[in-house]
Amino acid sequence: MRSNLPSTRAQNSARGRGEEEDGGESSEGWALPLRRLSRLLLFHCLSLSGRKEAESVLLSRSFGPMPGGAAEGAGLLSSTLLCALCLGSAARTFQINRGAAAGFLLQALVPLVEMAVLLPAPLGLGWDARSPEDSWASTVVGLPLLAFGFHWLNGDCSTANVLLGGALLLAGGSGCFSEEGKALVAQSVTAVASITILIVSVFTGNACGILGGLLVGTAGLLAGSKLQQLLTVRKRDLLHYLMAAASLTLQRALRTQHQELDQGPVGLQVEASG
Repeated sequence: MRSNLPSTRAQNSARGRGEEEDGGESSEGWALPLRRLSRLLLFHCLSLSGRKEAESVLLSRSFGPMPGGAAEGAGLLSSTLLCALCLGSAARTFQINRGAAAGFLLQALVPLVEMAVLLPAPLGLGWDARSPEDSWASTVVGLPLLAFGFHWLNGDCSTANVLLGGALLLAGGSGCFSEEGKALVAQSVTAVASITILIVSVFTGNACGILGGLLVGTAGLLAGSKLQQLLTVRKRDLLHYLMAAASLTLQRALRTQHQELDQGPVGLQVEASG
């Protein structure tokens, strides 16, 4: 009887080891299907519901959220760039066309207010001074004023006056529109301004005007989309960069058009070659 005890203990220990190995293999075997099932459920919820929460989960896993300090720094940089270029464009086009200069000033209004909010934020002195009326005025009145300058320099005063009058009527009746109505009107005004600038620039052969009109149209399409960020760049910062490039190219287009009216195409080509 005593001789059989060690053998039975050895058999029991071997069985225990086998059961532990079987349990480890079974747990490892269940882990992979569970992971696959969770991924399939996530993509299934995204495809069916299309909610922003699922999109944010995928974007955060793909690119990662931007830290708060980096986001504020990027916002301050884009606002400063847009404000500086718009103010410089307004100063350079003041002697060419007062309407276009006023349009550039209105485009600088929104980034100027955003800079006033973002600059004191690190010191704890920031305040929420942003208002949707600022962006409404800069879009509904500022962009038609830029188109007004192109049509006025081209000699089409009637179209320029119609654009300006329609913009002032829309701005005066801003209280009659809901938030969705304001967004729709802003997109329509942006499309009309970019198309009219493109038409004038194509017929006059103004390459900077064509590029500026395309940039304004692209910014309008991006503003109306549901995209929140492109890679790591936020939507608002991307809009600022597009409008900054558009302001730079449009003021060069206005100066080129003004020089062509003063000197003629032949004199301008001689000056450029010399």
